Amino acid sequence: MAALAHDTLPEGFGFEWTGLALQEREAGAETLLIVLAGIIFTYMFLVAQYEGWSVPVAVMLSVSGAGAASRRSIGMTLFGGLLVGTLLGLIVIPVLYVAVQTMRERVKKLFR
Repeated sequence: MAALAHDTLPEGFGFEWTGLALQEREAGAETLLIVLAGIIFTYMFLVAQYEGWSVPVAVMLSVSGAGAASRRSIGMTLFGGLLVGTLLGLIVIPVLYVAVQTMRERVKKLFR
């Protein structure tokens, strides 16, 4: 980013990292450290639970099927909700509006 800004911006202009981008830049490689620590802690807890060093590896590698299944079910739920919301917004609500307005006009004519 710095090289691109130096090459393209006119003299006297610059850039500055702010907000979330600044925090991400300052965090640097801490994300990798946190993920590695999480994997190590998970492995050590499983070692203690299964009282062995090799079984936790198999357990950790087999868990991704459950993760994928939950992501799929959540995705289908979100897709269904968005689809229903879209259909309600584009079809049902306008039809109800027209029906209510028509009834309102008929009632208005009756009491004139």
